[in-house]
Amino acid sequence: MATPRAATATATPVPADDALLIHKGSGYSEALTWYLYPESGGGLAYIQVAYSQVGYLRFAIRILAMIPTAETFIVSLSPIAQITAYVSTPTTTYFRSENHGGTALFLNDGGTGASGFSCGKGSSKITVTRTRINGDDVQYTITLALHDLAGTYTFTQPAGAMVRVNDGTVPVLNGAYLAQAYGLRAAVTGTLQIQGKDVAVAGRGALVHQYQSTAPYKLGAQWGFLAYQGAECAILSISGTTPTGAPFGTLAIDVKGKRYAASTVAFRIDASEVDPESKYAVATRGVVTATATADGGDTVEVEARFAMDKRHVRRINVLSELPWLLRKAIQVLVSKPYVYQHVVGHGAQDVGETIEVVVKKGGEEVVREKDGTALVEVTYTNPISGSQA
Repeated sequence: MATPRAATATATPVPADDALLIHKGSGYSEALTWYLYPESGGGLAYIQVAYSQVGYLRFAIRILAMIPTAETFIVSLSPIAQITAYVSTPTTTYFRSENHGGTALFLNDGGTGASGFSCGKGSSKITVTRTRINGDDVQYTITLALHDLAGTYTFTQPAGAMVRVNDGTVPVLNGAYLAQAYGLRAAVTGTLQIQGKDVAVAGRGALVHQYQSTAPYKLGAQWGFLAYQGAECAILSISGTTPTGAPFGTLAIDVKGKRYAASTVAFRIDASEVDPESKYAVATRGVVTATATADGGDTVEVEARFAMDKRHVRRINVLSELPWLLRKAIQVLVSKPYVYQHVVGHGAQDVGETIEVVVKKGGEEVVREKDGTALVEVTYTNPISGSQA
């Protein structure tokens, strides 16, 4: 297929002393996500810390304030600090997400988080220590307790592995914007314990910082995300379609140690099945394409083709913790957010869940990988043409 071309983008290195977190604004959301790709057996895991003041939560609070018994829900919604863990390997499947009040997120160093942060308390807590080592390498030491999941792992990024596409911001609508940073490569050591069982996570890693200046449903009706790790290349990409139908997206790729960036991305769903609950289209086959550039104008064409099995999708109804009547009111009047996640490639739940990455330079193939692993995610926040049956 034709690879989209656009104005030349730059993979801008993120300084080692940049703590990434913005943590300001009104009605914004922000997340740091560590992706772990175990060498032993394949598959992946991710650990995420998110903070949200999104608009439909304020709508929920206004409605709940009319209900005398709703104090607990109000506290949990204004704002939210959330810890999420997901593990998908050939031997272990696990998902848990815990919400806390916004004050549960404590950033060190006067609110910058330069040396780390903590979130939560007791049996639902994560502590992140961030240090600069060996010059400009950055190491995170992460200790997690999430009820029946616990453990500590280290996540070490080599100098230059964290990049932004251009200045890292993506203007979307009416002054609203996204801010992103992509950590393409890292070395991971450590073990998680899930329900008393050791799960090795040592191997490769990737880190994504994502900030939305306003509620996600105001920025994108449909979102696509790819987090791929292979022997010769690594890809991170966030893209989507605005409520008015305009595309947006960025992609960063490491090809044999060289970093490239793209500010135009095509995330295409080629085949899908309808989710009977949400009526959204659950992707079963698709492709991500982009033309990415490096310093000096070196250009590569990127194509990542994936196939999934609907039986193994991780479906997340974002509003599931709200009372039924309130959830339905928000879905009708504001937004109906659902997330669909698939692990494909080495270590996936089924041999038919695959990913193939091809990178070409000047029309000549420089990388073809079929044994990498990826998380493919499609999120719907508002119905648009083609997203529902």
